[in-house]
Amino acid sequence: MLEPEQFISASLISTGVVLVPAYFYALIRRSKAVAFASLFTTFFFVLQAVVLSAPNPTCLAMMKMNWLQKFSMFLLTVLAAQFLKYGWRDWGFARPNLKQALIFAVLFGGATTIPSFIETAYRHETIPFNLEYFLFELTMPGLHEEPLYRGLLLYLWDRAVGTPFKLFGINVGFGALISSLFFVLGHTFSFDHAFHPVVAPCWIWLDMGLFAASMVWLRYKFDNFWIPVFAHNLGNAVANLAQTL
Repeated sequence: MLEPEQFISASLISTGVVLVPAYFYALIRRSKAVAFASLFTTFFFVLQAVVLSAPNPTCLAMMKMNWLQKFSMFLLTVLAAQFLKYGWRDWGFARPNLKQALIFAVLFGGATTIPSFIETAYRHETIPFNLEYFLFELTMPGLHEEPLYRGLLLYLWDRAVGTPFKLFGINVGFGALISSLFFVLGHTFSFDHAFHPVVAPCWIWLDMGLFAASMVWLRYKFDNFWIPVFAHNLGNAVANLAQTL
């Protein structure tokens, strides 16, 4: 597990890349909403870096995955929305239509696994099946990332800068772009133990960009983040299985 300062450094660079223009905009336009959104986002990403890189407690020392840290980020996201006094439905914490959730989780979750199948077929390499990793991918990534990126951050930034665009009949705001940039950078840029930058290949950037766009569409279309949670976790679990075939 990487040290907190490595995650914090990567998070600060990511927030700088995404939010420096927002800080300048807030200064020039004297926008308190954009200034607050920028400061809050920077703080929350540093907090996330600390939480996700925290060691497992003794009772979970046998676990290889950061189950507790991921679930803690879900709880912190909910608490942050309460601190900001957001209505449950406003930021996406709404009860989904289970029939729609199942259909779209299968459709979108399945579609996001295509790059993994292509990569596995191209490399002719497989990895051993690991039950803990499979169960982790089936439950935790979406539970942490969708409420944060497609819930809290999307709503925070849509409130700050509006939803001026219409795409396939859906009102889309700058929150979609900003939250997606954070999501992509979080999956494509980091530091190793020697603090050397680790940048993912171009196809990973494209894959993450398309993944973020599809989850954003689900969030706007169905007005909650639970359907993206289902799709995200299903796609991750199927991709993991694909790598073990």
